[in-house]
Amino acid sequence: MALTKSELKALTRIFKGDSTRKELAKSLNVTVNRLSPLLECLKYMDFIEITRKNRNLIIRPSKTQHAYLFKKLLILEPGTKYEDFLYGLNFKLLSYCLHSRKPIENIARQLNISKKTVMNRSLHLRNRQLLNKKDRMLMFNKQTWPDLYDFLAACRNYAKHVNNILWKFEDEMIFEVSKEEIQGTLTGFSAYPLFKVPMNVIKYACYLPAKKLSKEEVFIHSLLQIRKETRLLELAAVFYYKNKLIKNKLYNLAIKFDCLDKLQDFYAVLKTKQGEVETATLPLASSEGINEMLNTYGART
Repeated sequence: MALTKSELKALTRIFKGDSTRKELAKSLNVTVNRLSPLLECLKYMDFIEITRKNRNLIIRPSKTQHAYLFKKLLILEPGTKYEDFLYGLNFKLLSYCLHSRKPIENIARQLNISKKTVMNRSLHLRNRQLLNKKDRMLMFNKQTWPDLYDFLAACRNYAKHVNNILWKFEDEMIFEVSKEEIQGTLTGFSAYPLFKVPMNVIKYACYLPAKKLSKEEVFIHSLLQIRKETRLLELAAVFYYKNKLIKNKLYNLAIKFDCLDKLQDFYAVLKTKQGEVETATLPLASSEGINEMLNTYGART
Protein backbone atom coordinates (compact mmCIF):
# COMPACT_ATOMS: atom_id res chain seq x y z
CA MET A 1 0.00 0.00 0.00
CA ALA A 2 1.42 3.35 -1.08
CA LEU A 3 -0.57 6.51 -1.71
CA THR A 4 0.00 8.96 -4.56
CA LYS A 5 -0.13 12.76 -4.26
CA SER A 6 -3.55 12.85 -5.93
CA GLU A 7 -4.91 10.14 -3.65
CA LEU A 8 -3.67 11.98 -0.56
CA LYS A 9 -5.28 15.23 -1.72
CA ALA A 10 -8.58 13.48 -2.43
CA LEU A 11 -8.47 11.56 0.85
CA THR A 12 -7.87 14.77 2.79
CA ARG A 13 -10.88 16.44 1.17
CA ILE A 14 -13.12 13.40 1.78
CA PHE A 15 -12.13 13.27 5.43
CA LYS A 16 -12.83 16.99 5.71
CA GLY A 17 -16.38 16.57 4.46
CA ASP A 18 -16.57 16.25 0.67
CA SER A 19 -19.07 13.43 0.13
CA THR A 20 -19.97 13.59 -3.57
CA ARG A 21 -17.94 13.45 -6.75
CA LYS A 22 -19.13 16.95 -7.67
CA GLU A 23 -17.90 18.42 -4.37
CA LEU A 24 -14.61 16.56 -4.60
CA ALA A 25 -14.01 17.55 -8.23
CA LYS A 26 -14.55 21.21 -7.33
CA SER A 27 -12.17 21.03 -4.36
CA LEU A 28 -9.44 19.35 -6.42
CA ASN A 29 -10.10 21.40 -9.56
CA VAL A 30 -10.47 18.33 -11.77
CA THR A 31 -13.26 16.84 -13.87
CA VAL A 32 -15.64 14.28 -12.38
CA ASN A 33 -14.42 11.69 -14.93
CA ARG A 34 -10.84 11.97 -13.67
CA LEU A 35 -11.99 11.06 -10.17
CA SER A 36 -13.26 7.57 -11.06
CA PRO A 37 -9.93 5.65 -11.13
CA LEU A 38 -8.67 7.58 -8.10
CA LEU A 39 -11.75 6.73 -6.04
CA GLU A 40 -11.56 3.09 -7.10
CA CYS A 41 -7.98 2.91 -5.79
CA LEU A 42 -8.97 4.44 -2.45
CA LYS A 43 -11.90 2.05 -2.21
CA TYR A 44 -9.66 -0.93 -3.03
CA MET A 45 -7.29 0.10 -0.23
CA ASP A 46 -10.30 0.39 2.12
CA PHE A 47 -9.82 4.07 2.87
CA ILE A 48 -13.33 4.94 1.65
CA GLU A 49 -16.77 3.44 1.08
CA ILE A 50 -18.93 4.37 -1.91
CA THR A 51 -22.69 3.92 -1.82
CA ARG A 52 -25.49 5.04 -4.11
CA LYS A 53 -28.30 7.34 -2.98
CA ASN A 54 -30.87 7.98 -5.70
CA ARG A 55 -28.73 9.14 -8.65
CA ASN A 56 -25.74 10.24 -6.58
CA LEU A 57 -22.72 8.34 -5.35
CA ILE A 58 -22.00 9.05 -1.68
CA ILE A 59 -18.36 8.87 -0.55
CA ARG A 60 -17.59 8.22 3.10
CA PRO A 61 -14.46 7.34 5.10
CA SER A 62 -14.09 3.62 5.69
CA LYS A 63 -14.29 2.12 9.18
CA THR A 64 -10.87 0.46 8.90
CA GLN A 65 -8.13 1.23 11.39
CA HIS A 66 -5.85 2.95 8.84
CA ALA A 67 -8.71 5.18 7.65
CA TYR A 68 -9.51 6.17 11.24
CA LEU A 69 -5.85 6.96 11.94
CA PHE A 70 -5.56 9.15 8.84
CA LYS A 71 -8.56 11.15 10.01
CA LYS A 72 -6.89 11.43 13.41
CA LEU A 73 -3.78 12.87 11.72
CA LEU A 74 -5.86 15.57 10.03
CA ILE A 75 -7.48 16.50 13.35
CA LEU A 76 -4.24 16.59 15.35
CA GLU A 77 -2.13 18.27 12.64
CA PRO A 78 -4.59 20.29 10.50
CA GLY A 79 -1.85 22.42 8.96
CA THR A 80 0.32 19.53 7.71
CA LYS A 81 0.12 18.88 3.97
CA TYR A 82 0.79 15.16 3.78
CA GLU A 83 0.65 15.22 -0.01
CA ASP A 84 3.94 17.16 0.07
CA PHE A 85 5.96 14.24 1.47
CA LEU A 86 3.89 11.11 2.23
CA TYR A 87 3.51 9.78 -1.31
CA GLY A 88 4.88 7.10 -3.58
CA LEU A 89 8.45 6.07 -2.86
CA ASN A 90 8.59 8.22 0.28
CA PHE A 91 5.63 6.29 1.67
CA LYS A 92 7.36 2.96 0.93
CA LEU A 93 10.69 4.07 2.38
CA LEU A 94 9.13 5.33 5.61
CA SER A 95 7.03 2.17 5.93
CA TYR A 96 10.00 -0.14 5.43
CA CYS A 97 12.10 1.72 8.04
CA LEU A 98 9.20 1.88 10.48
CA HIS A 99 10.06 -0.80 13.05
CA SER A 100 13.84 -1.20 13.00
CA ARG A 101 17.12 0.18 11.67
CA LYS A 102 17.84 -0.49 7.98
CA PRO A 103 21.15 -0.10 6.13
CA ILE A 104 20.98 1.91 2.93
CA GLU A 105 22.06 -1.13 0.90
CA ASN A 106 19.23 -3.21 2.35
CA ILE A 107 16.64 -0.52 1.60
CA ALA A 108 17.84 -0.21 -1.99
CA ARG A 109 17.60 -3.97 -2.48
CA GLN A 110 14.15 -4.28 -0.89
CA LEU A 111 12.63 -1.32 -2.77
CA ASN A 112 14.46 -2.16 -6.01
CA ILE A 113 16.05 1.29 -6.32
CA SER A 114 19.61 2.61 -6.35
CA LYS A 115 21.54 3.52 -3.21
CA LYS A 116 21.81 7.07 -4.57
CA THR A 117 18.03 7.32 -4.73
CA VAL A 118 17.77 6.08 -1.14
CA MET A 119 20.29 8.68 0.04
CA ASN A 120 18.57 11.51 -1.84
CA ARG A 121 15.08 10.63 -0.63
CA SER A 122 16.21 9.96 2.93
CA LEU A 123 17.95 13.36 3.09
CA HIS A 124 14.65 15.05 2.24
CA LEU A 125 12.83 12.97 4.87
CA ARG A 126 15.52 13.54 7.49
CA ASN A 127 15.17 17.30 6.95
CA ARG A 128 11.55 16.89 7.99
CA GLN A 129 12.69 14.83 11.00
CA LEU A 130 10.83 11.81 9.65
CA LEU A 131 13.95 9.62 9.61
CA ASN A 132 16.95 9.23 11.90
CA LYS A 133 20.33 8.15 10.54
CA LYS A 134 23.08 6.45 12.51
CA ASP A 135 26.01 4.40 11.19
CA ARG A 136 24.55 4.40 7.64
CA MET A 137 21.30 2.94 9.00
CA LEU A 138 17.91 4.63 8.77
CA MET A 139 14.88 4.37 11.04
CA PHE A 140 11.56 6.17 11.30
CA ASN A 141 11.51 8.95 13.91
CA LYS A 142 8.67 7.66 16.08
CA GLN A 143 9.41 10.08 18.89
CA THR A 144 8.75 13.13 16.69
CA TRP A 145 5.91 11.63 14.64
CA PRO A 146 4.07 9.14 16.93
CA ASP A 147 0.65 9.47 15.26
CA LEU A 148 2.09 9.16 11.76
CA TYR A 149 3.92 6.05 12.98
CA ASP A 150 0.60 4.51 14.06
CA PHE A 151 -0.97 5.32 10.69
CA LEU A 152 1.91 3.86 8.67
CA ALA A 153 1.96 0.74 10.87
CA ALA A 154 -1.77 0.21 10.29
CA CYS A 155 -1.32 0.64 6.54
CA ARG A 156 1.68 -1.67 6.41
CA ASN A 157 -0.03 -4.47 8.37
CA TYR A 158 -3.42 -4.25 6.68
CA ALA A 159 -4.48 -7.33 4.74
CA LYS A 160 -7.95 -8.38 3.69
CA HIS A 161 -9.12 -11.70 5.17
CA VAL A 162 -5.81 -12.33 6.99
CA ASN A 163 -5.37 -12.06 10.76
CA ASN A 164 -2.52 -12.81 13.20
CA ILE A 165 0.09 -11.18 10.99
CA LEU A 166 3.65 -11.61 12.31
CA TRP A 167 5.30 -9.47 9.64
CA LYS A 168 4.16 -7.75 6.47
CA PHE A 169 5.54 -5.39 3.86
CA GLU A 170 3.55 -4.72 0.70
CA ASP A 171 2.50 -8.11 -0.77
CA GLU A 172 4.93 -10.17 1.33
CA MET A 173 3.66 -11.44 4.68
CA ILE A 174 4.06 -14.03 7.42
CA PHE A 175 1.03 -14.97 9.51
CA GLU A 176 -0.32 -17.69 11.81
CA VAL A 177 -3.44 -19.75 11.10
CA SER A 178 -5.14 -22.99 12.09
CA LYS A 179 -4.52 -26.17 10.07
CA GLU A 180 -7.71 -25.65 8.05
CA GLU A 181 -6.64 -22.15 6.96
CA ILE A 182 -3.14 -22.92 5.65
CA GLN A 183 -2.20 -21.02 2.49
CA GLY A 184 1.04 -20.11 0.75
CA THR A 185 4.21 -21.81 2.02
CA LEU A 186 4.65 -23.24 5.51
CA THR A 187 7.46 -21.54 7.40
CA GLY A 188 8.81 -20.95 10.89
CA PHE A 189 8.25 -23.80 13.34
CA SER A 190 5.65 -25.30 10.99
CA ALA A 191 8.46 -26.02 8.51
CA TYR A 192 11.00 -27.36 11.05
CA PRO A 193 10.10 -31.02 10.29
CA LEU A 194 11.25 -30.41 6.70
CA PHE A 195 14.70 -29.54 8.05
CA LYS A 196 15.46 -32.44 10.40
CA VAL A 197 13.67 -31.03 13.47
CA PRO A 198 10.36 -32.91 13.91
CA MET A 199 7.82 -31.18 16.17
CA ASN A 200 4.10 -30.58 16.56
CA VAL A 201 2.49 -27.14 16.31
CA ILE A 202 -0.94 -25.74 17.13
CA LYS A 203 -0.66 -22.62 14.99
CA TYR A 204 0.78 -22.85 11.49
CA ALA A 205 3.04 -20.10 10.18
CA CYS A 206 2.51 -19.33 6.49
CA TYR A 207 4.42 -17.18 4.02
CA LEU A 208 2.92 -15.37 1.03
CA PRO A 209 3.48 -15.21 -1.87
CA ALA A 210 4.19 -18.94 -2.05
CA LYS A 211 7.79 -19.83 -2.89
CA LYS A 212 10.54 -22.21 -1.85
CA LEU A 213 12.12 -20.93 1.36
CA SER A 214 15.74 -21.38 2.44
CA LYS A 215 16.64 -22.85 5.83
CA GLU A 216 17.83 -19.39 6.91
CA GLU A 217 14.46 -17.84 6.00
CA VAL A 218 12.56 -20.54 7.90
CA PHE A 219 14.74 -19.94 10.96
CA ILE A 220 14.33 -16.15 10.92
CA HIS A 221 10.58 -16.53 10.50
CA SER A 222 10.54 -18.83 13.54
CA LEU A 223 12.19 -16.10 15.64
CA LEU A 224 9.12 -13.96 14.91
CA GLN A 225 6.98 -16.66 16.56
CA ILE A 226 8.97 -16.82 19.81
CA ARG A 227 7.21 -14.90 22.54
CA LYS A 228 7.12 -16.40 26.05
CA GLU A 229 7.63 -20.12 25.45
CA THR A 230 11.14 -21.26 26.35
CA ARG A 231 10.61 -24.58 24.55
CA LEU A 232 10.41 -22.78 21.19
CA LEU A 233 13.68 -20.99 21.89
CA GLU A 234 15.34 -24.33 22.69
CA LEU A 235 13.99 -25.83 19.45
CA ALA A 236 15.34 -22.84 17.53
CA ALA A 237 18.78 -23.67 18.96
CA VAL A 238 18.38 -27.25 17.72
CA PHE A 239 17.45 -26.02 14.23
CA TYR A 240 20.38 -23.59 14.21
CA TYR A 241 22.99 -26.24 15.00
CA LYS A 242 21.51 -29.10 12.97
CA ASN A 243 21.26 -27.02 9.78
CA LYS A 244 24.58 -25.15 10.03
CA LEU A 245 23.04 -21.79 9.19
CA ILE A 246 25.11 -19.06 7.53
CA LYS A 247 25.44 -16.04 9.83
CA ASN A 248 25.74 -13.43 7.08
CA LYS A 249 22.48 -14.62 5.52
CA LEU A 250 20.79 -14.57 8.92
CA TYR A 251 21.96 -11.01 9.52
CA ASN A 252 20.54 -9.71 6.24
CA LEU A 253 17.25 -11.54 6.73
CA ALA A 254 16.92 -10.35 10.34
CA ILE A 255 17.25 -6.76 9.13
CA LYS A 256 14.57 -7.29 6.50
CA PHE A 257 12.15 -8.98 8.89
CA ASP A 258 12.68 -6.50 11.74
CA CYS A 259 14.14 -9.00 14.20
CA LEU A 260 17.84 -8.14 14.36
CA ASP A 261 17.55 -7.55 18.13
CA LYS A 262 16.06 -11.03 18.52
CA LEU A 263 18.84 -12.60 16.49
CA GLN A 264 21.50 -10.85 18.57
CA ASP A 265 19.76 -11.97 21.78
CA PHE A 266 19.62 -15.50 20.37
CA TYR A 267 23.40 -15.48 19.92
CA ALA A 268 23.76 -14.22 23.49
CA VAL A 269 21.69 -17.18 24.71
CA LEU A 270 23.87 -19.64 22.78
CA LYS A 271 27.03 -18.16 24.32
CA THR A 272 25.77 -18.76 27.86
CA LYS A 273 27.68 -21.76 29.26
CA GLN A 274 26.08 -22.03 32.67
CA GLY A 275 22.90 -20.95 34.43
CA GLU A 276 19.99 -18.88 33.16
CA VAL A 277 20.06 -15.97 30.73
CA GLU A 278 17.46 -13.25 30.34
CA THR A 279 17.36 -11.02 27.26
CA ALA A 280 15.18 -8.12 26.16
CA THR A 281 13.35 -9.91 23.33
CA LEU A 282 13.40 -13.64 24.16
CA PRO A 283 11.98 -15.76 27.01
CA LEU A 284 14.11 -16.83 29.97
CA ALA A 285 16.41 -19.69 28.98
CA SER A 286 19.10 -21.80 30.55
CA SER A 287 22.18 -23.50 29.19
CA GLU A 288 21.03 -26.74 30.83
CA GLY A 289 17.65 -26.64 29.09
CA ILE A 290 19.19 -25.91 25.70
CA ASN A 291 21.79 -28.68 26.09
CA GLU A 292 19.10 -31.16 27.07
CA MET A 293 17.08 -30.30 23.96
CA LEU A 294 20.21 -30.55 21.79
CA ASN A 295 20.93 -34.01 23.20
CA THR A 296 17.33 -35.11 22.61
CA TYR A 297 17.63 -34.23 18.92
CA GLY A 298 21.23 -35.34 18.53
CA ALA A 299 22.42 -31.85 17.60
CA ARG A 300 26.05 -30.79 18.00
CA THR A 301 27.29 -27.28 18.76
